[in-house]
Amino acid sequence: MNREEKYLAGKKVTLIGAATNLLLSILKMAAGIFGRSEALIADAVHSLSDLVSDVVVLVSLKVSQRPVDESRPYGYGKVETVGTGILGLILIAVAIEMFWDAVKTINEGVSSVPTGVALAGAFFSILANELLFRYSIKVGRRVHSPSILANAWHHRSDALSSVAALAGAGAAMMGWPIFDPIAALIVTVLILKVGWEIISESFKDIIDTAVKKEILDQIINAVIATEGAIDFHDLKTRKMGSDILVDIHIEVDSRLTVYDAHNIADNVRDNIVEKVQHVADVLVHLDPGDDSGSIVYAIPEKEVMEEVGHAAESVDEVIGWTDINFKYDDDSLIVSLSVTLKPELTISEAYDVVDNIKKQVTTIDRVSNAIITIDMEKGEKRNNA
Repeated sequence: MNREEKYLAGKKVTLIGAATNLLLSILKMAAGIFGRSEALIADAVHSLSDLVSDVVVLVSLKVSQRPVDESRPYGYGKVETVGTGILGLILIAVAIEMFWDAVKTINEGVSSVPTGVALAGAFFSILANELLFRYSIKVGRRVHSPSILANAWHHRSDALSSVAALAGAGAAMMGWPIFDPIAALIVTVLILKVGWEIISESFKDIIDTAVKKEILDQIINAVIATEGAIDFHDLKTRKMGSDILVDIHIEVDSRLTVYDAHNIADNVRDNIVEKVQHVADVLVHLDPGDDSGSIVYAIPEKEVMEEVGHAAESVDEVIGWTDINFKYDDDSLIVSLSVTLKPELTISEAYDVVDNIKKQVTTIDRVSNAIITIDMEKGEKRNNA
């Protein structure tokens, strides 16, 4: 799922939630007034305030999906993390408000007994918010959005506060009005717990806490499965909103050319991105290793390249040379070289010249073989000496 699809999915579920919250606030306010339930009136105000959290989700989703630029090379994913933290703070603020309202009701006593209208309003609110919770959780998990998941739990907290209103209204109608504020206190504790967990998770992402162990294991398995990666160390991970960023050092055979080692690094990156969900970028550092168990001595490629060039130029029929490459074979080198020959040579003569060049090149120390190709178009002479 690309950034635009993720934003549209998040926008849809959030707008549905906002419309539902607006409708619920109107219905619960009316039911609370006509049903003489102070708890339901307070719950209606709570639903109206939820529109603020919906705005936070929409803004954080929109900004976080911006592409990377020069000022934000890692993107804007942290904006969604900040938005998630704000939702957690809103939940805690709601819980504190409910707590003081419950304490006030206990101290002052219940002024009126609710009617069946209040019960119906509370029940409808529970049903609507629970459906919103399940829908938001499903979308949040599908698009891997922490802010949508946090807002889903906000809907669940609304359902729980309506449960308190329903229980309180029912108990009051049965002659136990004290159960209304007691139920509200219980719900307050639950909402505080959810709010704290949301803030805690967002704070972990802000300070770049590593991902969970099961995700680390998936990354390690992807590295181990990559051919040419002997070992790894210094595996680091962090989250950028809903994306995961990986930084890892891998060890490759120290006898490999830079080109071959770079290909292995690319394969490691591709394997991690393919096999581990939500990984957006992988930075692979290359370190020399040895999978043979023996000591490997580095061969000075620059010096060998100069000698190969001189060897090719020593053959009279050679006009120029290009594209010198090396491949390691145990403790020796296989050299590939492209040469340009005089155009008047016959094919038979050209092959004789190639054999001569090969003999000259393989006399160089640690060069075990040479692969010579003829390039008839590149006539510009290169001399790296």
